[in-house]
Amino acid sequence: MKYFLTLCVLLIFSSYNLLYSQWENITPSGDLVEVVFVDSEVGYAFMNGSQYTDAQIYKTTDGGKRWFCVKNFGIGNGVEMSDVFLFNEDTFFVCCRGGVIIKTTDGGQSWDYFSIITEPDLYSIYFTSSSVGYCAGKGGTILKTENAGNTWYSLSTNTTLDIYKIFFPNSNVGYFMCGNNPTTFIFKTETSGLVWNQINEFTSNSMYDFYFSDSDTGCVFLGNSVKYTNDGGDSWSTTLNYSYAKFLGSLDSVLYVSTIDTIKLSYDKGLTWIPWLKTSATYMIDTTNFMSGMYLSNDQGLNYVNVYSALSDLVYTCNFNSIEFINENIGFICADKGYISKTINSGQCWTGYNNYQINYNLNDIHFINDSIGVCVGANSTILNTKDVGDTWAFCDNFGATDDLNSISFLNDSIGFIVGNNGRAFKTTDYGSTWLPVSFGLDVNILKIEFCSNEIGFLITEKKIYKTEDSGNSWEVLDFTISPISNYITDFFFKDLSNGILVTRYNIYKSTDGGDTWLEVYDNDGDYLITFGTYHSDYFIFSCYYSDNSYFLLTKDFETWFINDNIPNTGGYPMKINPYKIAFSSENTAFFISLDNHQLCKTNNASFENLQYINESSSVDNILNVYPNPTEKSIIVNYGSLSKGYVLKITDLFAQEVYSEVITNQETTIDLNLIGGKKGLYFVYLIDNYSNIVDVKKIILQ
Repeated sequence: MKYFLTLCVLLIFSSYNLLYSQWENITPSGDLVEVVFVDSEVGYAFMNGSQYTDAQIYKTTDGGKRWFCVKNFGIGNGVEMSDVFLFNEDTFFVCCRGGVIIKTTDGGQSWDYFSIITEPDLYSIYFTSSSVGYCAGKGGTILKTENAGNTWYSLSTNTTLDIYKIFFPNSNVGYFMCGNNPTTFIFKTETSGLVWNQINEFTSNSMYDFYFSDSDTGCVFLGNSVKYTNDGGDSWSTTLNYSYAKFLGSLDSVLYVSTIDTIKLSYDKGLTWIPWLKTSATYMIDTTNFMSGMYLSNDQGLNYVNVYSALSDLVYTCNFNSIEFINENIGFICADKGYISKTINSGQCWTGYNNYQINYNLNDIHFINDSIGVCVGANSTILNTKDVGDTWAFCDNFGATDDLNSISFLNDSIGFIVGNNGRAFKTTDYGSTWLPVSFGLDVNILKIEFCSNEIGFLITEKKIYKTEDSGNSWEVLDFTISPISNYITDFFFKDLSNGILVTRYNIYKSTDGGDTWLEVYDNDGDYLITFGTYHSDYFIFSCYYSDNSYFLLTKDFETWFINDNIPNTGGYPMKINPYKIAFSSENTAFFISLDNHQLCKTNNASFENLQYINESSSVDNILNVYPNPTEKSIIVNYGSLSKGYVLKITDLFAQEVYSEVITNQETTIDLNLIGGKKGLYFVYLIDNYSNIVDVKKIILQ
């Protein structure tokens, strides 16, 4: 039995040169096509990408609390999923736009790609047995397989209208829905798809869905009502009126529909409907033992826990507050609402974690070594992990309620946590337990950082303090900030002597361990400087003002580089506001946004060929590939592009089938000589810094 959730999520993506490198918005978001549960614990979420972002499949094994990526189809792969049919945890089919049908038998780790019989988009897929299945789509297309999807052939449907859903209550009787708004038609077969006849036409309002419990009994879900039939569609009666509703699915012969503020259910196949749950949620996930969405029930509706899908939390509501990588592959983000996200493949996929016992914002995360980490946040929340972030446990905060903002360790065993109203904690056992300590301050401490076992610094909005005895005593340093609207936002030390202090309007430098500070940059109040770091001999600062954003760089504090090629948000503010930056390797960097919960990545953070302000370099829409579709060869024209770039061709599964260094303005490629398998291919143009600057989709017929 198939259960589903369909959500539409705004996919925001932009790619620009920054520091002469390509930043890619890799926020774990996209068009969430469908969520399908096998049982009460195991489920899959299918998320589309775009020409420049990855289509991904996520899996949960704990009822939707945590999700991990099981398949990343690769950037620009063209996979646009429409519908899914699950047989079990390992085996399922996916139909896609562009006439593509794919199958997995190992839970999405590997895929079989089936020949495209027709090119129209496919919208719905359904199997009546392990061997027999149907797939429907654009222009009245229905394909059928009788050998578990190995081959497909076309059926005659007596319509040229787009088919949006196909469903079989048994092996012989089936229905499909087609039409153009506001007219919708229902067709029926009693011969396993060999002959289809129109049985109904609905013209007064749009049909959003339909469902048949058996060959004769079913419901259609229209724009303002539910209609019921018990004679195979010969006659219909209205059983429910509403201003808006969405069919949620069936569960143990019970039908569920969500109206604006109430979920209703029917025990008699749609003849009568009764209120079940008062809620503001209009989307839900059905499973064999529970339904989850805004509400989670493990006892079929007797009790509920207010939860929210980890995927939805990350996409919609969680501002990212801190990011750290412990090696080139493993990194973490802590965010609002108790959310921690982890990657084990350098940001390609992220696994979400929220234990649902807290709803407090998490402000900082830090790992002592490759296994042990600490995360802190609002309400004096202290979490620790000893298994590389797979599980997190609460630490005793002795009843404190102040927000905690920053973590720093002198060495592997000794560390400090600081927060609002002077709140501070200390550990001497690798972060397992934390004891309250006092620094003699009653103001908000924004950040703490130790440069050695003895020397450390902390900041408030107006002052900077220093310790030379491992945090036992603190001395305020001689530093005056003005005007009154100015305040400290960040600081860091390159070594024991050289430090940087960042304020809203200025950057200060110290060469004597913080005893004196010299102003080295003034932005004249034009924008806010939020964060600073040091990498590959460059001091890097994140800046933004209103609807614009900047990265500010310098080596010597005399020559400055400003680059404002920050990815767009697609809304307001126009550009992503960069905040904290983390480096996973010499050339790979990530930054999280100050708002809009965005995550961006570059694989070329070498800082070579930096550009001065007002200089720009961009390459757009260079490739001209024709003919497309093609039966044999393609001609690739590079326009005025200089030599040295690389042309690469991949198949649907991102497997490289061809590559060459560009030496001429135009080249001809015989696709039959590089495999010649019919289907979708992708032509990439890659610059000297391994950035994808253009990509085209082609079809080999």
